[in-house]
Amino acid sequence: MAPVKKPGIRVNILAGGTRADETAERLNTLGFNIKAVSKEIGHASATKLCRSIIIKGLEALLVDCAKASEHAGVQEDVFASLKETFPSIDWHALAEDMKERVATHGIRRSEEMREAGGMLADFGFDAELALAVANAHARGAKPRG
Repeated sequence: MAPVKKPGIRVNILAGGTRADETAERLNTLGFNIKAVSKEIGHASATKLCRSIIIKGLEALLVDCAKASEHAGVQEDVFASLKETFPSIDWHALAEDMKERVATHGIRRSEEMREAGGMLADFGFDAELALAVANAHARGAKPRG
């Protein structure tokens, strides 16, 4: 449910299914941070994927915004305007962080967003935006080699 780098195995993990409580209890004694959220299969996954729509979408938007505004020579004005709207956010730092996250994890995140798109389609919702976010993450990923 969050970046793993800093917390390691203490990262928030959701579990679902008939043995979620038992699994969480056993693994938490080893240092994990698992929260059993439902006996129903799919609840934890839906929570993760719905959250990802926001997180990965914001990352894709900010990476594109930073790139375009820098190219146009208006990044300082754009970030100053964003700072007025959301004063608690350091837009320069967030843009750099998100650029790195997309570059490093873009392929995996792209696949996750394709899963989110599939979930939306299964629900009868339009998946176009989730798939566009998936494409943005794939486009921003550093080539492996």
